Amino acid sequence: MTTTNYGFDLACGVGADGFFDLDVYAPPIRGTAALAQALAHRLVTPRGSLLDDASFGMDIRAALNDSLDDADLREIARAAEEECRADERVDDVALTVVLDGDRLTVTGTVFPVVGRSFALVLSLSDASAQLLTTGTNDR
Repeated sequence: MTTTNYGFDLACGVGADGFFDLDVYAPPIRGTAALAQALAHRLVTPRGSLLDDASFGMDIRAALNDSLDDADLREIARAAEEECRADERVDDVALTVVLDGDRLTVTGTVFPVVGRSFALVLSLSDASAQLLTTGTNDR
């Protein structure tokens, strides 16, 4: 199997507060799983909240309490794509954002600079953020 070095991270799950937190056992993840998790973090981190990178992030959850129409959802998807492209490992990304009740779902395809494309699925509500992706933990 060909491997692509996207770095590694410690696996995150949904914490007691409903948002990403270290997994109880914090296993290392690599490959597209690590890249998918990094992109999810970009999409749920409020801009300006990181002391060492004020331009990092966009908190998609902030839009959950707004009255959103199709044009708003397309704008959120466009901004999310732009945020994902800010990661130097990403060449391009195509995302769609759908509102279903109180849940926003971000789905699409990530095209890394090297390696094969993969699906990214992120489900968000006021109370939770779940990364559901086909990214693999290749070495």
